[in-house]
Amino acid sequence: MYITQTRIVNIDNVLHEFKDGDEIRIILNNANRFSDKLKIIGFNELDIGNSILPKIVGNVSRYNAIGKYKLLRDKPKEEYEIDRDFTFLAYGKHEMTKLVTYTYKRFQRQLIYAPSQEIAIILDKDGNKIVSSDIIVCNDENKLLIKHLINLFLELFGECQLVDKELISRVKTPIKKLHWNILPKGKRPWEEIKSFLEKKANISSNSKEIYARINYINSFSPDFFGIGNGGFNDYIVLGFEEKNLYILENRHPKNATYIFDNKWEEITKLTKAEILTEELQKVRLIHNSNWKENIKQYLK
Repeated sequence: MYITQTRIVNIDNVLHEFKDGDEIRIILNNANRFSDKLKIIGFNELDIGNSILPKIVGNVSRYNAIGKYKLLRDKPKEEYEIDRDFTFLAYGKHEMTKLVTYTYKRFQRQLIYAPSQEIAIILDKDGNKIVSSDIIVCNDENKLLIKHLINLFLELFGECQLVDKELISRVKTPIKKLHWNILPKGKRPWEEIKSFLEKKANISSNSKEIYARINYINSFSPDFFGIGNGGFNDYIVLGFEEKNLYILENRHPKNATYIFDNKWEEITKLTKAEILTEELQKVRLIHNSNWKENIKQYLK
């Protein structure tokens, strides 16, 4: 079934061609038509077998990559802190900026974990490049996931197609994940790191808190440095191979720093959901006033 609408609401209207238990995929035919869009969402290379968690471009891809929150309106409100840069004139002459923490009450929220669905470039049975989801069993349990994937494709490309397994059953392509852009190994000066972040991670030069955290970790001379690609673009990785420590730092305030003691090659084989929601990390450090002292004990 070929779909071109903005989004689907009733999944049953598009699954009538398939019976319970059928194995299906959501695909985008003729991937070369969408080379520009594919690069925007994280496909630096359009090689067969490359797989990514799509970069955030709208509400559906945001939910797919980082999850979403459900407001708990029936529960008492909670206090929430947020940091803002406050600019003022010191002694009426010099402009200065100070980080100010504001506290306000908001509804409590429940995290709904991200589906973390990846898409891959593969070949159909005629040898043409297509973009495809994983194979999914068509049943009541998977209806919401199928609906999500269709809406994800529609948000990213404006069209998609539901096909049965037979159309692409001959595909045996090994998947190569493209979740991280790693700089060549070696200790790097802060100015080079900062320039790389501004160009590749779109971090504003005004993001003083973010730069301060990354600069502090970099002062311990990591062996390599990289930024996330696609749906991982909120994260920066700093690797300390002799210490067997690999640090994932979020580029947004009020998040957390994740420390792993696994080999980095093994970590990159995991999905974002496995890394961040299944407690596979060694340590999780909240971005608060004690962050610097907390992380120092692992890096010194």
